Amino acid sequence: MDGILTGLNVIEKTKELQPQLLQLLGRGGMTLHKWCSNIESILSNIQNSSNYQFNILREMKPVKTLGVLWKPNNDCFLFKVISQQNSYTKKNILSDISRICDPLGIIGLVVSKAKIFIQRLWLLKLGWEESLPEDVSRA
Repeated sequence: MDGILTGLNVIEKTKELQPQLLQLLGRGGMTLHKWCSNIESILSNIQNSSNYQFNILREMKPVKTLGVLWKPNNDCFLFKVISQQNSYTKKNILSDISRICDPLGIIGLVVSKAKIFIQRLWLLKLGWEESLPEDVSRA
């Protein structure tokens, strides 16, 4: 099992969800190995037994889940796109866009705008290796 990302607005409901998740995954022959929460009482609620040995992540450093970094202390997701290009070409921009991992669709609007930008480059009939015009590269 790669990971489950879930949460509720009410702490007590979240505590009720923990054993339900374990039971449901157990029926499928899967075991959950790690728990992470931004609320200490949720982590304290987890009962370690001989059947389930958990790695309870209490540090508030970013945790990778579903291909995305989550910062529990801020309850926010981190997305990194580092362009390794010296010049902007259609090929380089498409490469940068394709490296964005957003399985939850959280930054779908940003990804859509980037794809629309690529569409604009196609309309300019630029070659793959051709540098972008100055006005377009500032956009």
